[in-house]
This record gives sequence, structure tokens and C-alpha cells, in this order.
Amino acid sequence: MAANRPIKTLFQFIIPLTISAGLCYILYSGMDWSDVRAGLATCRWQWMGAWAAANVLAIWFRALRWRMQLRVLAINPPCAEMFRAIAGTYAVNLVLPRLGEIWRSGYVARRRGAPFTSVFGSMIADRLSDTVAVLLITAITVLMARAPMARFMAETEFGRKAASAIASPWAIATGACIILFILAIICLPRLRFISRLRAILANAWSGFASIFHMRRSWLWLLLTAGVWTSYFAGTWFSFLAFESTAAIVHAYGPVAVLVTFVFGSWAMAVPSNGGIGPWQMAVVLALSGIYAMDRGPALAFATIVLALQTLLFIILGLYALISIALAPGRSHTPAA
Repeated sequence: MAANRPIKTLFQFIIPLTISAGLCYILYSGMDWSDVRAGLATCRWQWMGAWAAANVLAIWFRALRWRMQLRVLAINPPCAEMFRAIAGTYAVNLVLPRLGEIWRSGYVARRRGAPFTSVFGSMIADRLSDTVAVLLITAITVLMARAPMARFMAETEFGRKAASAIASPWAIATGACIILFILAIICLPRLRFISRLRAILANAWSGFASIFHMRRSWLWLLLTAGVWTSYFAGTWFSFLAFESTAAIVHAYGPVAVLVTFVFGSWAMAVPSNGGIGPWQMAVVLALSGIYAMDRGPALAFATIVLALQTLLFIILGLYALISIALAPGRSHTPAA
């Protein structure tokens, strides 16, 4: 157990912090902060208020959706408890990337006296459904923005490097390793590591498949649409709050918002503290690389929005912490 501690520390703290710090250094070296001051001075704060409301609404939809999945497992937490769990997740991920999901599973398991493994499996299914949603949104975005995306891949240095990386021997070797790994999971079930991994995957799949057997599965799909529509609406509202990005919307329409939204969504998958570093870089890449926005205002926009998002998550985390302390009833001991 002690031997694994340095490895856990590496993946939980050092790598995410290094990614965030390294990308921020690249982004902000030599930055003209007057763009940030100008953005704050001219910000239409009513739109940022709508942005905050859309993000909170997305968290509420996410809480209701996960509650539906837990009810399939005969775990029936109240809505307020689910909202606290999701709100706390975002705050924990600011400090301990990816541990927010473990925290929320443990919190619900303790409060409901439910097996942690069941709650955790439901959480994995919840995140898997988000991955499917992002893939679907990405496919739609590529179809809608194929012309600017093709131009970006052909005419920008990053796009050319990305295209060559996809066709590189390293990418082919990585794909071959993934295929071999999948074949090992299928063909070598008796290996201890493979058997444990198969059990995890089976639990995740059963949790995901249960979505289509639950009562009112149409409501689950509607809540999923509500989650991602709210996130997209929040991105749109943030664009309208600043003169530079509002000009992009007026010139290119909602597709530009959608492209930036997809870039930012994939960046959040990079292990980092609350998306700090990867998210700004992805947004700047979309705005300046695809829609020819000046890098300074693009980075200023990404910086202000992420700072406000971090502040929102801190406020939600404080709300979760205080409301958990004041919540009536005692925590139950999880079942074995």
C-alpha cells in the first residue's frame, strides 16, 4: 500500500499541477494584461449573470439525472442531497483533479447507507453518458463547421502538426496497442489484472445499460439534453458579454460558439486543476486559430471566464460544505 503512495501522488497531484502550471506559463508569458482590464471594464455583466444561472441549471439537471440512475439501484436520495453532491464535486476537482467523483460517490453512499461500489458504478455510467454526449456533439459540430475546420487543419501550424501526428508511426503504434489491449481483455479473462478490469467494465456497462430499462427513460434523455444545452447556452451568454467575442457571434453565428464549446469540453478531459491551462488554451486555439480573432482578446476572454467559473465553483463548494454540515439526519454506515 505504501509503495503505491508515490504513484498515486504523482497522478493525483504532480501531473495535473504540472500540466496547469506549464500551460499557464506558455499562455501568459509576455501577455499584455491591458486586454483583461479592457474586457472587465466593458463586460456586459447581465450576460455573465445569465452564464452563471445556466451553469447552476446544468448542475441541477445533472443532479436529477444521476438521481434517476441511482433509483434504478434502489438508492433514493433527495434532490437537495444530489445537488450538494454535484456542487461539491466541482469544488473538490479544483484542488484534487478527478477525486471529486470519488468524493460524491462516498458522500451519497454514506448518507444513504448504500454500497460504495454500487454508487461508484452508477457514477461511472453517469460520466460515460457524458462522453457519449460529447462525441455526438463533436460529430454534429464537425459537420456544421467542416469548412472552417478544414481550413484550420490545412492552413495553421497547429492544424498541420495535428494532421501529421494522426498519421505518424507513433499514432499508428498507439492504435495498435489499444487494439491489442482490447483483445487481451476479451481473450485473457483469467489474468488477475484483466479479470479485475473486466469486472469494472462490466459494472460500468450494466450501470449505463440500466438507463434504457429505467422507468421514464425519455426523462433521462431530456435531462441529458438539458445538461448540455445549459452548458452551451452558458458559453453563448459568455460570448455575448464581451465585445470581441460578440463580434465573432455576429460574424459567424452560433457555429463559432459551438466550435469553441467543443474545444473547451475536450480540454476539460485533460487532468488539471479545474481545467486551468488546457481550457484557456483550447478556447484561444478555437477563436484565434479557426476564427482569426486576435490572440490577446481571445486569451483575455478565456482568462476572465475561467476565473469567474473557478469563483462559481468555490461558492458552490462552500454552499455544499455548509449545507452538508447543517443537513438534517445522520449519515448511515455503507453496506458491505
